[in-house]
Amino acid sequence: MRTWASDRFPGASREEMSQRAIDEGWRILRVLVGQYLDGRYTQGKPPTAEEMFHVYAPSADGNHPAGYARFVAGKLGVRPDQRLIDLVTA
Repeated sequence: MRTWASDRFPGASREEMSQRAIDEGWRILRVLVGQYLDGRYTQGKPPTAEEMFHVYAPSADGNHPAGYARFVAGKLGVRPDQRLIDLVTA
């Protein structure tokens, strides 16, 4: 992301580039999660955390989607089988 920031903000300080890269990373994350909530990657159905990680980080690529889902759900204080849309509409 720092390369992204330096290409877009030539002459910016290292601190400013770092902050802009962080801001852009969060923006991209919000867009991606929104696409998952809309069901873009799960046949039109809003996924659970487990279903999302099975698509986002499939085990076929050497990932552990169920473990990722448990970790993220634990940080959010929810169950990994809870629909993500329910978390933002509650």
